[in-house]
Amino acid sequence: MTTADLKNHQLPNNRLEVFKSNITKVDDNFFNCPLTLTNGDTMNIPMRNDGYINATLLCTAGGKLFSNWYQNKQTKDLINALESDKENSKNKEILNAGIPVFKSIQVTKGRYGGSWIHPDLAIQLAQWISLQFAIKFLVGCESYYFLEMLS
Repeated sequence: MTTADLKNHQLPNNRLEVFKSNITKVDDNFFNCPLTLTNGDTMNIPMRNDGYINATLLCTAGGKLFSNWYQNKQTKDLINALESDKENSKNKEILNAGIPVFKSIQVTKGRYGGSWIHPDLAIQLAQWISLQFAIKFLVGCESYYFLEMLS
């Protein structure tokens, strides 16, 4: 099934509820993705309505430091490739004005402070933490992306 097919495909309400039950809406801008930790506890990982994930808390849940992932050469190469790809797909007039159009990592302060990463980087970060952790992340958070694809 192609992405276009998925967007046009309607799931029966009972199947859709399985996906909706994993994610809880905090307010108009934020959601919580439940992540089951190795000790059995559940930790909510904040996600913005644009799909960006709080990488600081994701790493904390996996017992890692975000700065260690961010400093990897592979990570920097991936970020550069992603940003280049996203910028190349934007309006050339805006790019020629020197305005940064896309930033894959954003740092914020306040209630939902931390380092936020683009959803295209979130899976790679989860895999860096561990493969088992990545599977738990996919179960807890990826249903959001699936729902977005269908809407």
